[in-house]
Amino acid sequence: MNEKEFLNQLSDIMNKFYGEIYTPMVNLVNEYIESNETISLYDLSYQENFKKLDDMALLTAWVIDRLDGRVACIGDKSYKGSLLKKVRKALGYTL
Repeated sequence: MNEKEFLNQLSDIMNKFYGEIYTPMVNLVNEYIESNETISLYDLSYQENFKKLDDMALLTAWVIDRLDGRVACIGDKSYKGSLLKKVRKALGYTL
């Protein structure tokens, strides 16, 4: 696959992401917040859907690391300075 093909496919995926996931998710969260005066993440409990949000953040960091030439796996030496490591730490993961 050449660069042009990669960028075209990536653009198609991102357009699908924004149309089918990003915008509806933003609208859903805003609607929920507007309908509920007191909101706490703890009231919702940490369900599988929130784990999937973590996975989306981790995937984004992994893609950026891979395109930056990093392997971005915990056992690899490039993991130490990776975005993936920083995002995992921000999300509360220990490794």
